[in-house]
Amino acid sequence: MSMKKLVASSLLFFVLMATGVSFASAAVAPLDEIYHNLGPIANTYGQSSLLDSQNTQHALVVRVARVINVALSLLGIIFLVLTIYAGARWMTARGNDELVTTARDTLLNALIGLVIIFASYAFTTYLVTKILQGTIG
Repeated sequence: MSMKKLVASSLLFFVLMATGVSFASAAVAPLDEIYHNLGPIANTYGQSSLLDSQNTQHALVVRVARVINVALSLLGIIFLVLTIYAGARWMTARGNDELVTTARDTLLNALIGLVIIFASYAFTTYLVTKILQGTIG
């Protein structure tokens, strides 16, 4: 592998990794900030009951969603590494049918894993949004 290709693929990997982590944590950050900022306002006006039961449940949902999103991001990074690994194995197979088949199977399984992760992320985001809106639960 030439030095240009190695640098380009490394740069692409780090950009995708940074984008995936920030994308997953950005989905629930504004709600967490809103609840964090409500505390002093409610205490100032003597309405601390605003933050007792319902907002505590919302904060718990936000924290659980954040943990799930970080876990899905880490799994996405793992499958991205598997995809790069399978591509490198395929490129270095030099026509050996057994190595090409192994690399193709690894690539296919990594892509299936990525599709499952994206579907899980979409479902989690939808479910958390509905719970926080009060339509579920």
